[in-house]
Amino acid sequence: MSPTLSFLQVLADQAIWAVCGRAAAVVDMSSSARQTIVVEVMPLVGGHLRLPKVRVSKYGNGAGGGSAILTGTAGQQGNSGKS
Repeated sequence: MSPTLSFLQVLADQAIWAVCGRAAAVVDMSSSARQTIVVEVMPLVGGHLRLPKVRVSKYGNGAGGGSAILTGTAGQQGNSGKS
């Protein structure tokens, strides 16, 4: 089975969000039926904020195809932060 590579990119407004760690990565989607990818962002302003979007695109040979943009629905929204 050939690897199915995807390129993930966090599309965050740098004036509102700080991406903690990598803002982009290549993931082998063929290694298992389910993948969990954790993206950590920290708000730079207060208030109720929409989570950044994550773009998922095909990567590698024959990658001239589609992409999807995912919006965050899990985790906490707003400037609650950890103490």
